[in-house]
Amino acid sequence: MLRHGLVCSLLAFSCLASAGLPERFAILVPGFFNMPEKKEGSYFSPTVLAAVRASGYTPIVVKSLNPVGTFRENGERLSRELAQIIAAHPNTQFTVIAHSAGGLYLGYALTANPKLPIATVVTISTPYGGAELVELVKWVPGFKTITSALDLSSLQEFEGRNM
Repeated sequence: MLRHGLVCSLLAFSCLASAGLPERFAILVPGFFNMPEKKEGSYFSPTVLAAVRASGYTPIVVKSLNPVGTFRENGERLSRELAQIIAAHPNTQFTVIAHSAGGLYLGYALTANPKLPIATVVTISTPYGGAELVELVKWVPGFKTITSALDLSSLQEFEGRNM
């Protein structure tokens, strides 16, 4: 269901494509529990990547995020990777597609550096108001102890009161 919605969103995004322009790049930012890319498409499905390509964009998947990192840590990691991507493609306006917490990491990066050459931002399922699952499980006895012990304390940032 989520992938279907993501593909539909990306197909709608394809309406933004216009012909005759130099190579265009779509930077894809994964969310929480992202895994370091071992091969193309391990976070974003081949269908999503194909939809981006069909829209006339070359996808660049962000690979430097910590799967359980905090907003600040991943926002800073994203800022550094964006700087590298931008340096490799000067004079280019980028489109960024961010999934889930990736939208929050992108918000951090853009707030820290609002002059990044990003023309379009698309966020999909970004929990701007907090994550419902965290709101439910935070009442489970030991939630903070377990998330801290498993190095998942950054999940606590997804409580609605922290957003």
